[in-house]
Amino acid sequence: MTLKLISTKPKRSPAHRSDAYAALKFRAVVDWVELHVVTASPSNFDTARKRVGVPHVKPVNPGPGGAATEFLVRLQEPESWQDVEEALAGFTHDHPLAEPVTVHAIEIALDAYSRFNSRDDLVEMAYGFYKFSTFMASENRRMSRGKLDTLSLRSHRLRRHHLDEGYNVYVGDKGADVMQHLYVKETTIREGLPVSLPRKEHRARTEITFTGKGVPEALVSDWREFNFTELSSYFSYRKLKPILTPLVRVAVEHVDQIGEAKLRRRRNRGTRLHSAATLADTELNARAYSALRELTKRMRAGGKLGSLAA
Repeated sequence: MTLKLISTKPKRSPAHRSDAYAALKFRAVVDWVELHVVTASPSNFDTARKRVGVPHVKPVNPGPGGAATEFLVRLQEPESWQDVEEALAGFTHDHPLAEPVTVHAIEIALDAYSRFNSRDDLVEMAYGFYKFSTFMASENRRMSRGKLDTLSLRSHRLRRHHLDEGYNVYVGDKGADVMQHLYVKETTIREGLPVSLPRKEHRARTEITFTGKGVPEALVSDWREFNFTELSSYFSYRKLKPILTPLVRVAVEHVDQIGEAKLRRRRNRGTRLHSAATLADTELNARAYSALRELTKRMRAGGKLGSLAA
């Protein structure tokens, strides 16, 4: 199956088809959550790391010998809030807390897997995640393959081949309240080292990172009842109208982001939020919403419910 989100050939454009995403499976996950833990008495950083059982523990304002009363604890890919609470229990059973544990940052990802292990489909979907997203976290947009290979999307246009060649797209300043990250995920980090994923686990990914004031809920206890569909506006998309003039179709092919909801002037008078060449991608939006709903169930129930969404 070919997922050409933009094409001068109507027969290859998903805007003309009802099964545009039939070759893909969608799943939403909590990629990581970073907790702010405050203890009643100082503890050593190494002790905190061993008790929680994760490598990512950072002391806040450590004193002599590295002891601190505040820690940032990052848990990778928790399957449920029960997992989070059990990790904390390993530390707090003999280190009383001075205040409730809060979420300092959290990253939510929407993944699209190819049913037929097609890399072309994943590249096309990652490109579509960017081009047609109604939410853009910032005007600071760039693509990067590392510190020495970063290009601003103000002066360069994102193309499919960039994602095919391993570029990642970042939207927003590092450490901002809300950031976006889009790419084709083929590796992961385990024990601090990059590891190649099996081909069936490759996916197009769009991530939203919430930090500080951007975090939807402060207390870990409140996340137990959090409904991730409340974040659906961050995973909302447009698509091209099925009938466009050849001139308009060629023009939008050369625009790398057309879905953003922002004020646009109408040709006569007034304003509109969306490009006149697009309409809501109800099929993709429904799949994203369903994936967020399944994530809510898994995180509440223990992480074992549900599977890849249709």
